[in-house]
Amino acid sequence: MRALLAILVFAVISGCALTAPNYSASVENAQMLRDSGINKARVGKFQADPKTANNEAISLRGSSMASPVGGKFTEYLEDAIRSELNIARIFDDKSTIEIGGVLIQNDVSVGSISEGTGIMEARITVKRDSQIRFDKTKSVTITFESSFAGAVAIPRGVQAYPNLVQKFLSALYADKEFIAALK
Repeated sequence: MRALLAILVFAVISGCALTAPNYSASVENAQMLRDSGINKARVGKFQADPKTANNEAISLRGSSMASPVGGKFTEYLEDAIRSELNIARIFDDKSTIEIGGVLIQNDVSVGSISEGTGIMEARITVKRDSQIRFDKTKSVTITFESSFAGAVAIPRGVQAYPNLVQKFLSALYADKEFIAALK
């Protein structure tokens, strides 16, 4: 245990690169999708706003967190949506309905003494046969317990990222216009 703590402290002090945890699909989100009666859909490519979207790395007190999926957080979001569509049994890579978009904001902050925050904002589109049926910007924020100590705050920020994505997807799936575009 002490060796693990020593490695974590060294990693934090040295400003190393960390990797966000893989996204675990939410059963609640998948159930919401399944119960909505939507058609099968595929996931298209997400782009990132180069000015605001922290697509390649999120800074956490001098350390950087990268996506485990292709090194890009846009691919992390694509993979998260695909995972939940798969669990809901409504993913079809050949579907004429495509979910895509632009990642606008993507950040986790552990700069406060006791509270961390996260924000995700994306413009989501749904296309059917190449025609846009839904085009809307969604945004969510989260707060989580953090610490003055970087050795505590940084791992908590890393662990909070999948929760941020899950909350974003939950808000998206709760949007009646989004669901209607997939029917």
